[in-house]
Amino acid sequence: MRTIHGVALRLFRDNKFIVFSSVLSIAISTMLVLSMMLFSINAQDTLKNQLKQSYGEMDLSVGFNMNQNETLTPNLIKEISQNKKVNKISKVSISSLNLNKINSEVYTVGVEDDYLAKSRYHFSGNGQ
Repeated sequence: MRTIHGVALRLFRDNKFIVFSSVLSIAISTMLVLSMMLFSINAQDTLKNQLKQSYGEMDLSVGFNMNQNETLTPNLIKEISQNKKVNKISKVSISSLNLNKINSEVYTVGVEDDYLAKSRYHFSGNGQ
């Protein structure tokens, strides 16, 4: 009668190449799975850092289209600022200007001089 220990020793003794290649294959596949997991975690962190670098500390931006038939009233601004989930508001005027001489559009922004606008639009000087 054969024991499992005897069968295992015979396998190692007679098929060294198969055992070695199996162990090597398991090690390589484990390293590949780990590297894929680390790559996806790193990619996610890089995306978050790029978004934070592009848009600052702001979580949400709310815009208003002037071509709509609705108006932006002081009551609407008050309702938005009194929402419990809104930490800070900053008034911003965004427009684009078409320059015929250089045949391109210029992105213009008018902002208040506060921390939220500075973190969003990446300027550090204080307005006069």
